Amino acid sequence: MSRVPWKNLVQHQSQFIHLDEQIRMKQFDLSAYNYAVEGWTKVAAQEILEHQRILYKMRCYIHINCCNIFGQPMMSKNEFENMKLSFRDTDNFLSENEEDETFNLTPSEISLLYEICKDKTNSVNFFKKLLSVLLDFFHDLTMITPKERNQMIEIIFKRCNFIVE
Repeated sequence: MSRVPWKNLVQHQSQFIHLDEQIRMKQFDLSAYNYAVEGWTKVAAQEILEHQRILYKMRCYIHINCCNIFGQPMMSKNEFENMKLSFRDTDNFLSENEEDETFNLTPSEISLLYEICKDKTNSVNFFKKLLSVLLDFFHDLTMITPKERNQMIEIIFKRCNFIVE
């Protein structure tokens, strides 16, 4: 995702629209990964699914905050419906038993997995930065330490599921 003017994010609704568009495009890019891609494994599929969940959650969070800040939705009803349809959660590719299992991977499988994990990590960091910026906007966090602030962001990231209806 391209650079975001974090300090100006809440100044105009168009910033949220641009941000949402970037994430929508990332969702589209992820949809190109499937079993036909060289190096595809269940582990890669699981990472992609988790990444898609994060992106959808982020888009919902952006929409909710845009409505709260500007008092109106950031997209048309048609686009809003498209956003809700942009991700349908599915069962995990790996069972709970397989999550701790060790897999023997080929070089192409390792390469694809590395690319997918790096991309997902960038999205996670991006979402945490977004959480931080919007928390600052809505709440006075000057009385807490940076460590406490990071703990808050981690809790929100891991335990809150943002959805739109």
